[in-house]
Amino acid sequence: MHMWHMWEHTRNNQDMPENIRGSSMDEDMSASDDDDAVLKFNVKYGNLRKKIYVLREKTVAALQQAIFGHFNVHPKYQILCGCGLVDADSDEVSKKPLNSLSLSSNNCIDVADKYNKITIEIQDETNNKTITLRMSNSTTVQELKHNFYCITNIPVRFQEWSEFPKVVHSDTPLWKAGFGSVEKVLLKVSRSEDQSQFNTTSSADEAATDSETDSDLDNDGSESDTISLLGWKSTNVSNSSSENSLIGNDPTLVDLHEGTTLFVQNYKLRFGEPMIDFYIGDLRDAFKETFVQTENKKLLAIYLHHCDSILTNIFCHNVLKNEMIQWIFKKLFIVYGWDLTKETKGESHFFNELKDVISPNACTTAENMCLDKLPAFLMVRKEVATKRTFISVVHGDLGVEELQTRLLEQYELLTGLD
Repeated sequence: MHMWHMWEHTRNNQDMPENIRGSSMDEDMSASDDDDAVLKFNVKYGNLRKKIYVLREKTVAALQQAIFGHFNVHPKYQILCGCGLVDADSDEVSKKPLNSLSLSSNNCIDVADKYNKITIEIQDETNNKTITLRMSNSTTVQELKHNFYCITNIPVRFQEWSEFPKVVHSDTPLWKAGFGSVEKVLLKVSRSEDQSQFNTTSSADEAATDSETDSDLDNDGSESDTISLLGWKSTNVSNSSSENSLIGNDPTLVDLHEGTTLFVQNYKLRFGEPMIDFYIGDLRDAFKETFVQTENKKLLAIYLHHCDSILTNIFCHNVLKNEMIQWIFKKLFIVYGWDLTKETKGESHFFNELKDVISPNACTTAENMCLDKLPAFLMVRKEVATKRTFISVVHGDLGVEELQTRLLEQYELLTGLD
């Protein structure tokens, strides 16, 4: 088992609340289907299936614990469907007696994970193109709408969506909007000059966001390029082009010090404030900085940017501007940014430096990074005693909460290697 999954599995077991540690019986234990004291559940998680026996006197928490034992999905992340449960949040039903469910001779339960990724295929009818996103079940409707704005420059209140449930709140996560047990969703969006017909009930947050959108419109109705939906400065919300690489169209003409200077200047122009405090200088000097920190140990985080990735605007305009994300990077990491848009294997100053300063493995990892996984961070840690270098990758297909969790967990994991 991979180190990350071993650590996550151990943490989940240690964090298990007492109130969800219930008794269950395995399929191979003596349990008769006709025994009134025992309930049989046919549980499905993705392509996996398992028969689980639970004592009738128990609560849903016992079933959740049994599911965790078989599928390693922590109870607090479980979404349960079946036996009268419809996309049920585990926190809401854990104390519910099993006897109160809609039981039959064939009790079927579908399990989904709140943090599983689902594929969202969006037909942009205004621009006549299809956009495919991989997003977490925990992504809210409002976040989805804002992500679409980052890609298409269509303000939230002018987005007219179809193929969505009839009534959902803006702050409803996708799994609660009816997509908890699906792997792929097809949605359609067009631009309306009237108030959005997204079929969402109004909320204070959405009203505030939509009111800010007014400043995105010039008097002639066209979008301004100075203010984004959430109020931060930006110069261009539409998809970036490889013609505008943050370090120039020929990275071989600049050294790393000049390249990082251009990267920071152009990143700020394109995505605005607030922004991460990127290191300016050589990669070797940035790596050395991680060894001189005494009070607060810092790791090197190499940010790999790519202008052609559909995730770039979402990640840079939304996720990386989060206040907590900014604080985590400031306190725990030295962040070194580089744009891979125009980089070529074997001809890159950056890749050569990455190989020499960090490791050949780090270089290979960066060179072979899939476009749909960029932007990404390479977390780097050198073990003092053995001089071995460890790297960990955090991809840019994460929401704010997921990135916060992943950064803190990776920091704890890598700093605990000494």
